[in-house]
Amino acid sequence: MQPSQHPKDEAESSALARARAQLVCDAAEARELEPPVTAAAELPRDLRTRLRRALPLLVLLAGGAFLLASGLYRELSLDRLADHQQWLQAQAHAHPWSTMGGLALAAGGVIATGLPGALAVVVLSGVLFGTWLGGVIGMVGGLLGSSLLFGASRYWFAGGQPPALLARVRDGYLRNPASYTFFMRLLPVFPLGPFSVALAWLGCRWPLFLAATAIGAWFTGTVNAAVGAGLAHVIASRQRIDIGLLSEPRLMLPLFLFAALALVPALLGLRRGRP
Repeated sequence: MQPSQHPKDEAESSALARARAQLVCDAAEARELEPPVTAAAELPRDLRTRLRRALPLLVLLAGGAFLLASGLYRELSLDRLADHQQWLQAQAHAHPWSTMGGLALAAGGVIATGLPGALAVVVLSGVLFGTWLGGVIGMVGGLLGSSLLFGASRYWFAGGQPPALLARVRDGYLRNPASYTFFMRLLPVFPLGPFSVALAWLGCRWPLFLAATAIGAWFTGTVNAAVGAGLAHVIASRQRIDIGLLSEPRLMLPLFLFAALALVPALLGLRRGRP
């Protein structure tokens, strides 16, 4: 019996060896396929994460698109607002608090969408309420709209890794964040919308952002409200108002000087960093 069982044992051993070799081969193929399969499985999760992070920013952009499509944005010009001056003044006289709140919300809403146009609202605040109250309205609207846009942009940029060149730009900012933040906020060529997005990408912290925005929005808002107070008689006489009036050197020079002062600490820090 024993000699007759030997070939059978060898056949079984050979079959087991082949099965084992096939299993080893299949396992190797599975290991090779694991990275692309894992990446494919994580793609929907990645996409969902990106969409979730983009949602607040997409909502604000949709608000801007609505303003443009509905025609409401075209009403935010000095000439169009001048056409409604008498009605607006009557509302300001009868309902001062609600009118001030409406102007602050209008300015904040425009800023939050990243669109220009809040300047006309702040100038109108100066026309209706004078320099100081108009400046406060501009500050509240600027702080509200900028904070919404900054928060949405910060949420979108969280966890992103910039290219090496842009990473160096961010590192340079983080060496003197306060000076650069106040400089960007106080320089008139940096509108509140792009300013908020840029600071979110640079990694500015909330306390610094709020402080710089509040101070800068109050300063520029007061200047623009003062312009509005000075233009009240022009609007009353229904003369044509040109936005170029707001860029006269006598109005812009203080802003540039204030921004230059904000940059001084950064310049001193760069000088100390030299060998």
